[in-house]
Order: sequence, then C-alpha cells, then structure tokens
Amino acid sequence: MHDDSLRLKCMRFSRRHFSSFLLIPSLIPLLLILAWPLSQVVYYSFTDLNLRRFQEYNYVGFDHFRRLFADPRFYDALFNSFVIAFWTLLFTAILGFALALLLNHEFRGRRLFRTITIIPWATPIVAATLIWAWILDFQFGILNWVIMSLGIISEGIGWYTDPNIALTAIIAITIWRNLPLVAIMLLSGLQSIDTGLYEAAKIDGAGPISRFRYVTLPGVKSISSIVLLLVTLWSFRELATVRILTNGGPARATETIVFYMYEQGFVSHRMGAASATGLVILAICLIFSVLYMSIVMGKKED
Repeated sequence: MHDDSLRLKCMRFSRRHFSSFLLIPSLIPLLLILAWPLSQVVYYSFTDLNLRRFQEYNYVGFDHFRRLFADPRFYDALFNSFVIAFWTLLFTAILGFALALLLNHEFRGRRLFRTITIIPWATPIVAATLIWAWILDFQFGILNWVIMSLGIISEGIGWYTDPNIALTAIIAITIWRNLPLVAIMLLSGLQSIDTGLYEAAKIDGAGPISRFRYVTLPGVKSISSIVLLLVTLWSFRELATVRILTNGGPARATETIVFYMYEQGFVSHRMGAASATGLVILAICLIFSVLYMSIVMGKKED
C-alpha cells in the first residue's frame, strides 16, 4: 500500500513538473546572457567607473544612489517618462482596439489595409523618426504647410522646438509607432473568439453592447493584458525618438529617465552613475509589471 501511494505521488510529481524540466535547456543560455550583464551593472553601480579611466575605479558604496535621489533632473525625467507611458497606453489601447474591430470586419481591400497598418511598426525607428522630424519641421515641415494652407494658423509651429509642446510630439510619435502592434495583436484575439458565442448571445436576446461586453472583451482580455504591458514598458523606456528628434530638449522638456541614464554613461562617461540609474529603472519596471499582472490575474480569478 505504501509503495502504491509513493508511486502515485511520483507520477503526479513527474506529470506536474515534466514541462518545467523541458524548459531548462533553453533557460540556461538565457540566464547566462542576462545574468552576466546584470551582475556587472550591479557591481559597477557601487563604483566610480568612468570611461575616461576605465581601468581605474574605486568602491563608493551607495553614493550614486544618494546623488540620484537628490537630483531634481532625475525626478523631472522620471515624470516625463511616466507621462509618455500613460498617454501612449491610453491612446494605443483605445485606438488599437477600434482599429482591430475595423480590421475584423469584411470589406474590400482589407488585406491591403492590414499590410499598410503594420508599416509604422516595421519601419526602423531611426528612419521613422527622421521622417517625422521633416514632417514636423518648423520652416519646411509638411504639417505646418497643410495647416497654414487651411488658414488655421498664420505661422509655423515648433512642434519639437517649443518646450510647451515638444513632449506632445514625442508622445504622438510613440503612439503612432506602437499602435499597429496593439491593433494586430488584438485582431488575433478577436479572430480567436468562437463565432458560436456571438450567435448564442444573439439568440438569448443580447444586443450589440451586451455582446461586446460579455463576449468580445473577455475574449481579448488575456492578449490585451500582455500587449498593453509591453507597450507601457517600451514607452516608459523611450530613448531613440528623444535622442534623434529633440536630444532631450528644448530646455530638457523631453528628457526621459532612459535619456538621463544615456547622458550619464555616454556623454559624461560616468558608467557607475549610469549603472545605478539603470538599476532604478529596472526596479520600477519590475514593480509595475508585478502590480499590473497581479491586478489582471486577480480579476481573472474573480
């Protein structure tokens, strides 16, 4: 009897953990690729490593972290990053879902329209940002030319040279770039919903709003949770658009937390301070991810 129960427990354990064991070969190189750079960042964050004297550095303890949290620039950059992430998440969620619903319906040229939709995401970020720099140019930009031709304004607007609206330009470009990914991913979720559910709901007397609420939204909840989390993290860590379009200006109006770290490491050559900032960014992203997924998973269980 004891041998049978032991054998049964072993079988249950093997079935439960067999899939986990299969992941080990792929996790080992992944952990090595991630663990070594991360350990180096942690180590250098406690030193005064400088690229100008790479071989000579000393242990400084928590000095970089104390200076970081006492620097007003850090909080301004962090605020800008949160602003970009918030508005990008809001508009990509709303517009992306609307676009996915549109693409889920049959109409002439739908395949072509789907292909065109993915272009912003597929375009290299440097090329896309340079195109936007020309479109938004104060003197020769096509956007100012169109608005002025319509008589809406009398002179050009400095879309990325005016400190009051430069961050808005960064947000708009970030939304434009991430919108196709959200739309396509949500579209895949919509197409995975069984059409029989809509037919059954319709037979039960459910109207369009009820079908949307009780069939469509639950059907895309899982995939939307993941894709919106990714978009939030990517937009929070925005660097390329800021670096190319405004270089953190004007008057640091578009400086993000990642650009702040970039300047520490590759402009001021203070890799120790940049490593400390990188760890803070990593901690913020991890905390947000855990909170976000715990809320999402909690709602699923309810």
